[in-house]
Amino acid sequence: MFQVRKALGMELCLGLGSCAAPLDPETQKYFMSLGMPINSIYGLSESTGPQTFILPAPGW
Repeated sequence: MFQVRKALGMELCLGLGSCAAPLDPETQKYFMSLGMPINSIYGLSESTGPQTFILPAPGW
């Protein structure tokens, strides 16, 4: 798993976030298989930073 993360250039990545349109479920599953959950971030990105940050549910 670490080798794949390293090949993607994400070996030092501490967290991932998805903004704007909903993330495709298959993309979420792929990154989860690498042990890298992607958090959904909601807000008005044009004028401010994230307003709501959703953490993954335990065991998701």
